[in-house]
Amino acid sequence: MSFARSRITRRHMLAGTGGILGAIALAACGTAMPADSGEMPEQEDEAPAAEEQQPMEKVTVSVRWISNDLTLVEPFYEKLIVAKFNEAYPNIDLDWAGDTYRDTMNQLNTQLAAGEAPDVFHNDGVFFARNRDAGYARAITEYIQRDSSQLQGIRGPEFFTDEKQDVYGVSMNIGGAAFAYNTDHFDRFGINRLPAEGIDWNPDDGGTLLEIAQEITGRGENEDPKIWGFFNNKQITFDVLGMLIQNGTNFLTDDYRRSRMHEPEFISTIQFLWDLEFKHRVSPSPDDVDDLNASLPEGSTYHSPFAWQRASMMNLGIGQSGSWGSPDPESLPIVAVQYLNGPENSVVPGGGRIVEMWGSTEVPDEAWEVMKFPLIDHEVQVAVFTILRDGLPANTNTWGDSRLLERSGRPPREVEAYMAPHLEGLGQYWQVNGAWREWVGAFRSQQARAWAQEVTVEEAMQTASELAQVVLDEYYADQG
Repeated sequence: MSFARSRITRRHMLAGTGGILGAIALAACGTAMPADSGEMPEQEDEAPAAEEQQPMEKVTVSVRWISNDLTLVEPFYEKLIVAKFNEAYPNIDLDWAGDTYRDTMNQLNTQLAAGEAPDVFHNDGVFFARNRDAGYARAITEYIQRDSSQLQGIRGPEFFTDEKQDVYGVSMNIGGAAFAYNTDHFDRFGINRLPAEGIDWNPDDGGTLLEIAQEITGRGENEDPKIWGFFNNKQITFDVLGMLIQNGTNFLTDDYRRSRMHEPEFISTIQFLWDLEFKHRVSPSPDDVDDLNASLPEGSTYHSPFAWQRASMMNLGIGQSGSWGSPDPESLPIVAVQYLNGPENSVVPGGGRIVEMWGSTEVPDEAWEVMKFPLIDHEVQVAVFTILRDGLPANTNTWGDSRLLERSGRPPREVEAYMAPHLEGLGQYWQVNGAWREWVGAFRSQQARAWAQEVTVEEAMQTASELAQVVLDEYYADQG
């Protein structure tokens, strides 16, 4: 099996004493190590024969991982995971490559299609169903069931199950949505701080959200450039989806087979987001964002109006550390509170990158140990947030750790706002399916037409729903 090397970072680790990122030895080749019981194994009366004392042949497991910020990879992998892997499992060589999200996705998709993929790969959750359908990802249900006692408290297996309840991936982290606001702006303009449970809104009159956004925008008119009350970034997974499910709707029905983009609740939510920009003028329009980005020394950034303190509030997903363009994000006075209270006040969108096993791997048992180890190690899980800053750890057993709860580092600092929906059973994973890219593309293309004011929001969403339904019908017809 060949495994293309990353052009950005590369580590080939040989296991053994002092070996770098060497990794995961099994108690016997092809079998998992049992959970540590704290007891020493029984000793044989006689020493094994000389030939039995020879080390087993090492097995190589290739791994490809994503990082938002490659400068954080070395302290996370080489200085933390390496020693733990080597100590616990000295009989596997880990052939590991780390890369940025964009480069990894492009290269990984090519490798998967060519049948020359890594044994274990860190992937975006939205590709889960596609990889399952194409046979790129191997079902790991048997391993999940076998090691269920070790996996208690880990969010991930329940996210990535199919209709047969087979598991095809586990989360290394958990993304989530909350409502974030700039406390300096609120203080400057004399606006009361938001309650911990967020603020009310509805698409009919905007609720408290619109009132506060209008007050801030009005008082910020004399700023250069002015300060907007709310930033609508139109990101599907956090901004748009969050408001949709809080308004009692979603992109798809619960069985994923029918589009809901034509429903009144869906249209009213998208219309509300449009109104914030073009009717109420409390959110920067696309032209406003372009003008701001052009004035920034670092160029366009994902959260530019918010990070550069020109917008006071927005829906903010945790784990987007690579998105901050502010020169000093640690100093931003940003607080997160629980998600907006919509008419339904129901669930909150969440997601995360997942770890999958290549469907054609020749070392599935060893690959599973590589996937499992970071999930069950407390220090590694805490480091997902404190070092990688890449979302909450997937293992909820670590969520009481003071290092996760302390108010320090990059915003947002109030991580409880992101934890609460998951702990309360109100966190909903994105509706990923094998036609994810196509039906999302249908929405985005028509949303762009509405934002360009070529058609009304209602016309755009009706067309988007029709296009998405064609995609879904074709997909499920092929699936049988």
